[in-house]
Amino acid sequence: KKQAFELIKISEDGEQTETDLVEGAGFKIFRISQLSGVKDGTLKPSNGSSFTPEDFIGYDYSKDQTASYYENGKEIFVDELFTDEKGYLCSPELPYGTYVVFESTTPESLQTIRPFLITIQEDSRDPQPWRIFDDRPILFYF
Repeated sequence: KKQAFELIKISEDGEQTETDLVEGAGFKIFRISQLSGVKDGTLKPSNGSSFTPEDFIGYDYSKDQTASYYENGKEIFVDELFTDEKGYLCSPELPYGTYVVFESTTPESLQTIRPFLITIQEDSRDPQPWRIFDDRPILFYF
């Protein structure tokens, strides 16, 4: 079982009616069961049963390998993925499991979105329905 996911990045300040598309936002994908913090027990679900996106806020991924998939019998690790000029990103087809995705590169003057979870449960060549994420401008008050 494997499937890709899609996302679109936009930026709006809460006052405009049309949003800007965000190019160059970078994302890294990790299989939750393979995270070192999960394996050694230092990272546990805050609700006691299953992980939520909030469980990964502030987690240090530097000791972990990104998610992988197989192509022609060869394991391929997913590099950082970036949104294109239309704010669009499509992942490779990931194997069955649950993944955490975090914004690893945030375009200048925008806020970073929170981590989010992707669960692959079926085998499909069609990506999961796209999700839209908003990188709002950083506001400065004087």
